[in-house]
Amino acid sequence: MISIVRRNTDFRKYGIYHVFSRGNRREKIFLTSKDCMRFELKLKYYSCLCTIEPLVYCLMRNHFHLILRQHEDTSVSALMQRVNLSHAKYFNTRYRKIGHVFQGRFGAREICDRIDEINTVKYICENPVKEGYVNKWSDYRWLWFDDTRYHTLGDLRTMSLL
Repeated sequence: MISIVRRNTDFRKYGIYHVFSRGNRREKIFLTSKDCMRFELKLKYYSCLCTIEPLVYCLMRNHFHLILRQHEDTSVSALMQRVNLSHAKYFNTRYRKIGHVFQGRFGAREICDRIDEINTVKYICENPVKEGYVNKWSDYRWLWFDDTRYHTLGDLRTMSLL
């Protein structure tokens, strides 16, 4: 059973979460490499401030996926508020737009165990291939995961996940 974490649900210290968000009306939220680079930098910066550890991220054109581990009492919600607000302000300013960039709140679900975590990583890695961005997920520039954490999967960069 997949449990979706609602805004009024507390994120647990040391919990691991699959977090995702997409563009309003499924519109693109990353139009250029610069947009992706800036998002990466802001994610890393705010993750340090909030003591949240990014384990995986994948930036697609109209959405993104993250796997995050919360280390302290600062919630994943605080991180996502900062990251999404920062990106929305940047995006609207850069492209002279107004209004919502993201479709509602971010979604999140707690990852229950190691098998669930590995399956979620595989699901995230398959996204760029399913969307036709690349033939091999290992070629996708905007996909990153912590090699030290996922070394038990073997050589993820060459492994077929489908």
